[in-house]
Amino acid sequence: MQPSQARGIPRWAALTLAPLIGVVGIPLGHGVAPWAISLLGARHGWQHGSPSYWNSVGLLSVTGGAVVLVWLMLVGFAEARQVPERVQLDWSPKMFLRRGPYEFSRHPMYLAELALWFGFGAS
Repeated sequence: MQPSQARGIPRWAALTLAPLIGVVGIPLGHGVAPWAISLLGARHGWQHGSPSYWNSVGLLSVTGGAVVLVWLMLVGFAEARQVPERVQLDWSPKMFLRRGPYEFSRHPMYLAELALWFGFGAS
């Protein structure tokens, strides 16, 4: 292999791995792991076994972030036809999305994850 050629994977492999990461990896990392960690400590702000008002506000942020992440995944799957036949394994963008949350933000996934983690911190 020449130094100028980056390694790549076929399109079918990229389209097979994407749902695995989107449906399993992201929920594990941003949902199950924080929930499991929260079970290790005290529940601050809870009253009589249920969340207080401010905890509920945090859950709104978590819900909003989760909804945007699902929206991003659906937009990404809908644009799967743009994926090239061979996906290079480098840091360059493979496709340019302009629909869905990308109409409002350049990096909506970061904003959604920030909303998730802000909500976890508040709840």
